[in-house]
Amino acid sequence: MSTSLRSSAATFLVVLGLGSGVSLARALKSNELPVSPSQIDSRKRVSAQQSIVDARLTADQIEEGEINEVYQGIVKIHLQGDYRGAADKYRLLVIPMAERTQSGVTRRKFLFLSYRGLGNCYLAMSRFAEAEEMFQKLFEYLPIWPGMENSDYAINFESIAMARMGQQRWKAAEESLEKAVTIFDDQIGLAVTSGPDSAQNERANKLRMSQDMALNLFAVVYFREQRYAEALGILERAYRQGIAFRAPSDVVEQIVDDGRAVSIAAGDFEAIAIWSKRVPQGPIGP
Repeated sequence: MSTSLRSSAATFLVVLGLGSGVSLARALKSNELPVSPSQIDSRKRVSAQQSIVDARLTADQIEEGEINEVYQGIVKIHLQGDYRGAADKYRLLVIPMAERTQSGVTRRKFLFLSYRGLGNCYLAMSRFAEAEEMFQKLFEYLPIWPGMENSDYAINFESIAMARMGQQRWKAAEESLEKAVTIFDDQIGLAVTSGPDSAQNERANKLRMSQDMALNLFAVVYFREQRYAEALGILERAYRQGIAFRAPSDVVEQIVDDGRAVSIAAGDFEAIAIWSKRVPQGPIGP
């Protein structure tokens, strides 16, 4: 997930009943949102109309920088585990600032980031219905920022699934995860066919990692529905993909732990033997 953090909220081990523990909190992405205000060179001859355009761009960028400064401060509070404090600040500071901004793109960007942060805080506080409501709101902003082709589109379906899992709405969570996995399939396929360069390979592998996490969540849903064979099947897919494309070690370890837990719950001795021998192979990505 680029420079994002993969675990910014609570683990719902006891709530969901998998002995290994499945991290259900979607990472809060701390996007840097760089701000580089354009400098107008007074030595250049420009038309009055161009000067107005340049001034407007500079004003928009300065405004974005001001919102971003507040937003990044709240991200630090969020990552320190003060979910209630961060939620209040997302709601009372960044969202009103974003709504007042003149730039439509900046408005949608920070409303997206703020409502996502708010939803993740609600997840961490076990306020699952409110978390789902926040994640549903993100679909209003996704088409403009960060865009439907971005991994956040699929990840938002994962986030909705987590909120639904917290409410024990297993069928609804399954439907949301199906959408996430399908979108990831499409995005991975597009990244692979776009070209063989290292940037495309890196993007494809980051998408695969996010999909591995979605598949792991899918297995939790199947586990709670006592569909053990399907849970083991989807964990097998996640494990093979994680190993083949060198997913981060914590992601692979989580899949392996859950494979062991599900195989034990199912009383499947063959599966127990297979999963008990599995560990991440060598140093896997960060």
